[in-house]
Amino acid sequence: MIRAVLVAAACLSLSSCSASEQTLTKVDPLNEVMYQHFDEVRQHYGKLGIRPLVEISENSYARFRKYVANDAVYVVVHPAYYVFFQDTNCNKVYIGRSEDFSRNIVDMFLDDYPTGGSPLLEQMKLNLKNERDFIAEKSRNNQLVILVLPPRYLKHPEYPYKKLDEFRRYLNDVANDSPSILYVESENHKSGYLSSEVLDKVARFLKANGVKRVFVAGGYEKLCLQNLYDQMAGIQTIEKISFMGGLCTASPDSLQQCVTKQHARREERDSRRELQLPAAAAGSGDRRVASSGWLRREEGELR
Repeated sequence: MIRAVLVAAACLSLSSCSASEQTLTKVDPLNEVMYQHFDEVRQHYGKLGIRPLVEISENSYARFRKYVANDAVYVVVHPAYYVFFQDTNCNKVYIGRSEDFSRNIVDMFLDDYPTGGSPLLEQMKLNLKNERDFIAEKSRNNQLVILVLPPRYLKHPEYPYKKLDEFRRYLNDVANDSPSILYVESENHKSGYLSSEVLDKVARFLKANGVKRVFVAGGYEKLCLQNLYDQMAGIQTIEKISFMGGLCTASPDSLQQCVTKQHARREERDSRRELQLPAAAAGSGDRRVASSGWLRREEGELR
């Protein structure tokens, strides 16, 4: 009985969702999992262990200079957005919590979620793995990283992990309790813009720590990433801003459009090849050689 009360209390402290969502009942299978794994729930689903930049006093800004390598800061916009916040009607994935609490939701997505040969899912997995490994590496090396998180994400309509806050669990896992990992919130979950007040604090923080270069990663390209890039370009003390190749994720819509165009090109090439073969067979030897060379080039492109 005491253990059940403790589990209920843990749930109330781990999430800000409504009372009806927090009430533990025997109907919800997750409640039973939480009861059976109370110690792991308490271990992995505590408070966010990343410090908000806006709550750091200006007098303490310079203390972070020791985390700045080569005058650079890394800014990751909306990390793991596809797994946690992607719109339901647009290539949404959902990974249910298993009883293996040793892995977070992102690890489960990367290790277990089937792609079914989907180029979109394969690309999303690759980008997310790169992003996860990058943040974890910088945290272990105590290099300055600023995460731009969606505001009030627990109230996000597409966020499915309100009872056990899996996004917070993931952030804590990759940050490794490193003091060099900080966060700010964007104005809304569909934009990478910072409010003028937050942007001003970020600018003063970067100036106090001698940051002259900003490297931007995260998602999505040409959307939230571009929003933040444009704002950072207005900070006078910043000399260079760059997108990090391999760490910038295109939106599912953009990726799907690319896949569709690639399929259309392949179909067009196949059609051209089918039309070329009879003509080559009926022609002279020289013509057959020329046609064969054209086919080899086409096949090389297809591969």
